[in-house]
Order: sequence, then C-alpha cells, then structure tokens
Amino acid sequence: MKALLSVVLVLFAGIGCKPTGTHKSAADLENTYWKLSEMNGNPVATPDGAREAHLILTPAGDQHHMKGFGGCNSLAGSYSANGSHIKFAVVSTKMMCGPEQMEIETYFTKALNEADRYTIDGDALKLFAGNSLLAVFRAVYLK
Repeated sequence: MKALLSVVLVLFAGIGCKPTGTHKSAADLENTYWKLSEMNGNPVATPDGAREAHLILTPAGDQHHMKGFGGCNSLAGSYSANGSHIKFAVVSTKMMCGPEQMEIETYFTKALNEADRYTIDGDALKLFAGNSLLAVFRAVYLK
C-alpha cells in the first residue's frame, strides 16, 4: 500500500510539471534581460570565462534607454519602437579582447544599427532588417 501511495504521489506531482505547449511567455520588449542566442542564423556560445552578450531596454518617460554587453565592451544608447518597428542608436566602449568575443560584438552592434523591425515569439526576440533575420535573443528570468 505504501509503495502504491508513493507511485500515485509521483504521478500526481508530475502531472502539474509537464509543459503543455500552450504556455504564453510574459516576455516583453522592455525591462527584459535579452541574451544574444543567434546571429546570422548561427548559435552564439559565450566563451569560457566571458560575460554573455545581452541587451536590456528600459523606458523612462519620453526617453528609451538601451544598455547591455556586446561580448567585449559595454553598450549603451537609446531606441525607439512603434508597433513592430524599432531603431537603435548605439554607443560602446572600445576595449579590445579575443577574436571570438570581438566577432560576436562586431556582429551584435551591426545588427542593432541595421535593425528596423522586431517580433517577440514566446521567449525569443527577433531583430530584422527588412525580411532578413539579423539576431535572436532569449529572455532570461532571474530567480
């Protein structure tokens, strides 16, 4: 009886934990930590011992601030968003680092400067230039 009760409890606990595929993300363009996960269709891996490339967009009245990390340098600036249209004005520090990190940063800042449209699909922020997908970011939720 004790073994049967344990099996029932395990099954019951597992029912509530299974994803249903109908979960809608709470990810929003603003006030979300967006980790760079793909650029130009290729996955982005953070090199060992390095900080991950990311972006955070925050509204402040009429101002819209952007901050983040490009792989080597801090990023800052502003953005404007209207519907699905977006435009960034990016500035960064100019420290040199390893070639892999510089490659990520160069593409990341280029994608931000070229982006004119975005979509959010679940936990994925996608930046486009016209119909060309430039970069994909994943929402990171801090515990």
